[in-house]
Amino acid sequence: MAPARDRASRVRFVELSAGYAGRPVLHQLTAEIGAMTMTALVGPNGSRKSTLLGVTAGVIDPTSHITDLATRQLGELSGGQRQRALIAQGLVQESDLLLLDEPTTGLDPEARQRITVLLTELVADGVTVVQATHDLEAARSANSCLLLRDGHLVAQGRPEQVLTTATLAQVWQPA
Repeated sequence: MAPARDRASRVRFVELSAGYAGRPVLHQLTAEIGAMTMTALVGPNGSRKSTLLGVTAGVIDPTSHITDLATRQLGELSGGQRQRALIAQGLVQESDLLLLDEPTTGLDPEARQRITVLLTELVADGVTVVQATHDLEAARSANSCLLLRDGHLVAQGRPEQVLTTATLAQVWQPA
């Protein structure tokens, strides 16, 4: 199944599977992204954070019983200037859903802090922000986290519940 919306959540995935050329990489993921919150998608390289963003944006099709996908496009994101430009683009479009893939990668500490402050202000203004990140400091500043490993949801909830030593060790340990 795919994202569905209700008043409490902006996007909800129920048994979502997705992949590339017949190769599934997201496996029966059930999760919620709250409306007007900042949600961090956290996990090591290959955990499929970007794939989940792509499904949310509607540029990657789920491989199971499809309904109500978000229609916004998600471009390839790389580099600090590109990150700032995409955030600005979302602001200009007055979007109520902003999807970011590693928005602070390649930025110096001051720029990372400015981006974090800006994203927090956007949430306060009613925007739902979803960011894929390796940056645990950025993830801890989010309202909620989805912790992924190899396309599976390991944990979801508030950062202090999800980003514990035990769950992080489980996700970052070799398979």
